[in-house]
Amino acid sequence: MLKSTQTGANFVGKRFNIIIDYQMEGSSGSPGPSSTTYMRARNVLVEKSATL
Repeated sequence: MLKSTQTGANFVGKRFNIIIDYQMEGSSGSPGPSSTTYMRARNVLVEKSATL
């Protein structure tokens, strides 16, 4: 499981965007697909921590 911890302030009532980035270039050095690609994400969890 990959886990990332991010912190912020003054987000109450404001829009919150999650950006999931991934690499398309493999070790072969090719530039990756030349057309639109799609990614699915399952079990993405966003939690509010009681402590910082």
